[in-house]
Amino acid sequence: MRNNEDGAIFYQNIGEINPSIYFDRCWIEGNGLAILNLTSPPVINFNIQNTLILNFQHSLVSKNKGGMYIHANAQSFSTHLQANITNNVFSYGTNGEALNISGHHFQQFHFYENHIFNYSVGDYRDVIHIQNVGTNFTFNIIENNVGHYILRIFNKEDTDALQRFYANAFWQNNVTALRRSTIKVGSGHPLINVNYLVNPESDFELETNPIVE
Repeated sequence: MRNNEDGAIFYQNIGEINPSIYFDRCWIEGNGLAILNLTSPPVINFNIQNTLILNFQHSLVSKNKGGMYIHANAQSFSTHLQANITNNVFSYGTNGEALNISGHHFQQFHFYENHIFNYSVGDYRDVIHIQNVGTNFTFNIIENNVGHYILRIFNKEDTDALQRFYANAFWQNNVTALRRSTIKVGSGHPLINVNYLVNPESDFELETNPIVE
């Protein structure tokens, strides 16, 4: 999927239970159109409901103007999503987050052994933005990117959805936010263990919101 101005993939559904989705060994390059400075639409866009499986693996996503957005919702835990984003290369992107993941806290996302590098997403976009979904983010390499934050995490305070970030490498990234933190925890209680962070352009490697009592 190359050189499409309207993007590469757009998929949305609605209903009580929907088919599973599989993308394997895809080449997605040069798609999207730069508009409104750095605020182009996503080139990979999933807006899904009551879908049990989403696999996106062994693929190259490179030189696109716009990122990969997934919004997932479920009406009950029995129809929650198990998403697997594994062994992909995301590189040389502009005009939007490399990954923007959001949805209901029932949804579970597994990010494993992805390489995300050389993204320049703009002053007010994060390279990776994860909001309100369960996450296992393990053995990923994130290097030489420029964004508002490199990884920004949100989760509802009263949910049991686990967000875990284990054994990832954040290397030589450049942050444009005021406090210049590589990882920003906006809300929730993520587990961040055994990560390797070397980002000399950042003032801080990790920043959390202050607790107001």
